[in-house]
Amino acid sequence: MQLIISGNPNLGAIRNVIYLASKHYQGKIRKVLFIDNETSLQKDGLSVEGQRNEMVRSYIEDVTIESIPVKRENLHEKIPKLLSEKLQVYKRSEIVIDLTNGDKFITSALYASGSLSQIDNLFFRLSC
Repeated sequence: MQLIISGNPNLGAIRNVIYLASKHYQGKIRKVLFIDNETSLQKDGLSVEGQRNEMVRSYIEDVTIESIPVKRENLHEKIPKLLSEKLQVYKRSEIVIDLTNGDKFITSALYASGSLSQIDNLFFRLSC
């Protein structure tokens, strides 16, 4: 399974999503894809990507982590294309999209693209 999540410099918010997704899917998540904007990889001028990746790996073993940068001007084109590419590799049931976290421009594009692609695992909130 692949978890797609909007990037966020607030690692506490990311931790909540990763923790709950790891509990809910119990070892099935093999890849976490962050869709990042210009501000989601830095906090107070310092990169948070390394800390974020370490934190993800502390909850999900043997996970592949990928970061895709998007700009607000073209995310409405890039996110549907990205999701289309993922659907060539993963079944719809193997894609989980978290909508609780990060940039609302990104999450709204994820919601629209996921809905039109008939992905069932769109989460407004994760619970165990």
